[in-house]
Amino acid sequence: MIEICSQCHSENFARQQLEAADKMIREADRVFAEAIRTVKELYDLGILEKPADWKYAPDLLQFYEVKTPIEEELYLMFLEYRMRTFQGAFHMNPDYSFWYGWAPLKESLIRIKYEAEKLKAEKLKEMKAENEAEETKEAKETPKAEKETKKTPGFEVLAGLAGVAAAYFVRRRL
Repeated sequence: MIEICSQCHSENFARQQLEAADKMIREADRVFAEAIRTVKELYDLGILEKPADWKYAPDLLQFYEVKTPIEEELYLMFLEYRMRTFQGAFHMNPDYSFWYGWAPLKESLIRIKYEAEKLKAEKLKEMKAENEAEETKEAKETPKAEKETKKTPGFEVLAGLAGVAAAYFVRRRL
């Protein structure tokens, strides 16, 4: 590539521009990777359901099969915003790279993280409600005799009786 660019530009200029573009795509990939980890966590927690025919999730090659807005946002990051960042950087077009690539890429990450936190909070709330309902159901189903058994003293009373019996036998020997 340096050879081609050097036909019109100095070699140093070409190297600097290509290195800057490499840095730009690495930063875009860092932002994109954070979004992937966020969405993957939702699959791992069972908030997003992984289709049976997917080997892993999120699967970036299944962008036509997504079922939630957060997954759709991830695919927009991949197919559109990351690509625009890359194209603008390597074509020395900072306006295109930043306004049509980098800015929406960062905006999408914020949206994904915000939505993920909302989804996790909803899941936690559902789990708490299920646990409370289960505890209430168990309390209603527990027989009265079992409730009484739970209230009866256990080891403490036995130890107390053993102590009284020991004192009685010791006193009796004296």
